[in-house]
Amino acid sequence: KMLTMFGFDYLHLHTEYSMSSVAIELSKMTGIKMPYTYHTLWKMYYEQKFGALIGDLTYKTAKASMFNKVYKECPTIIVPSQKSYEILKEDSDKKDIRILPSPVDVDRFKLNKEDREIISQLKVKYKLKGKKVMGYVGRVSMEKNITETIYNLSRVISDIPNLVFMIVGVGDALKTLQKYAKKLKVEDHIIYVGQVPNNELKHY
Repeated sequence: KMLTMFGFDYLHLHTEYSMSSVAIELSKMTGIKMPYTYHTLWKMYYEQKFGALIGDLTYKTAKASMFNKVYKECPTIIVPSQKSYEILKEDSDKKDIRILPSPVDVDRFKLNKEDREIISQLKVKYKLKGKKVMGYVGRVSMEKNITETIYNLSRVISDIPNLVFMIVGVGDALKTLQKYAKKLKVEDHIIYVGQVPNNELKHY
């Protein structure tokens, strides 16, 4: 009733899991078109989370029971990158897949005098004086491929000994990253900040 009462033109789906079934039924009941945005490279996610064999089996099960239903029912699938486009194109018979990069509101990262003072305090807190800093902000999970950055850090650290890698975020890959960094002997060059409120991200 609410969907029809407010005269919505689209019902935009962002998940393949349980809520997708609700959205699909609502779309059928109301006749409102339902585009879907493909956010996660699920095959890669499952394989990196569970290992190649179990990950592949988990992916195929989820694809058969959930993902294919979403692909079939949604007239248009939106992907954020060329890479996502190519992977989904190969993995489904969906014809209408469109690339729409995720936007960033750059104004929220503008700095004033107070912000710069906070940044100075953070540099002291994390002992960054004289350091070169590269950073990652986001969910700390295996499909984000943060391990590649840690690997490259280990390759250049002898040439840039004052380089540090600051990871801002939380996720289930944290322990794996810590073990990997220790294995490559770069654990002293990585700073794990943890979760940061959105309004403080610009300071990092």
